[in-house]
Amino acid sequence: MQSTTRSKGGVERAVRVAKEHLCPTDANLVANYASVGELKDAINAFNIEINAKVHSGTGKIPSLVLPQELTAFSSLPKNPYVAAYGVMRRVEVNMGIVRYRRCGYSVDPSLRGSTVYVREDNDEVVIVTVTGSGVTEVARHKRGEPYGYVISDKHKDPSHPSGPLVRHPIPTNETEGKFLGITTEAGTWLERAASLGTKKIPDTIGVLVLAETQIAKNAITESLALGDFSYTTMKALLAKAQQVTPAPAAREVESLGSSTLPYAKLKAVSACR
Repeated sequence: MQSTTRSKGGVERAVRVAKEHLCPTDANLVANYASVGELKDAINAFNIEINAKVHSGTGKIPSLVLPQELTAFSSLPKNPYVAAYGVMRRVEVNMGIVRYRRCGYSVDPSLRGSTVYVREDNDEVVIVTVTGSGVTEVARHKRGEPYGYVISDKHKDPSHPSGPLVRHPIPTNETEGKFLGITTEAGTWLERAASLGTKKIPDTIGVLVLAETQIAKNAITESLALGDFSYTTMKALLAKAQQVTPAPAAREVESLGSSTLPYAKLKAVSACR
């Protein structure tokens, strides 16, 4: 019982020393250590410093005694326990993604559906496979943010097309088909309106389909130039295009009334007499 107490006291003493040197209670650790790697470097430096001093109980220097004590310990197993490789995760079946701490990390597509092990190494996430032939590191990523993804170009599925996907609107009813047939710019109008979260798009499409083709086409073109796709704006553009300008009055070429020229001549003759 006495030996147990001494062992417990030794552990508590070691913890207190570590807190005083590595984790001061009067300081914010975030300001002292920018990363886990810096904290590990501080721990290693502390071990070198403390083990180079003469131990007050044994009168010996620990760094000189430790190599001798190692010979009394049993050697570690050749293969570590599986838990040493990290937590077990299964790669998603449909894509090469491993979920860890609410973040998705990419692996080679050939590992879809297989079991892997994930652990953290400083600021990196390491993913390995464990088989009968040994351990293989299959991915190493910078730690990602929760609910995000960390994707490596090396893990791209060769069966997927390169470059951004190009999608075009596909009509689902007769009205949408007529709208897309108004002009080649109708699809662009619909994509931009949807990307901006424009409301009442179906109502706007219905109004454009009922208008004359040329008038609807002009309204779509002007809407794209303005960058405004709202229902109110589209109705105003249609109303503007539908306004009929009054035709100019025809010039009177001939008159059906009697001419006054003979009276003018008669008046001139009378004056001469």
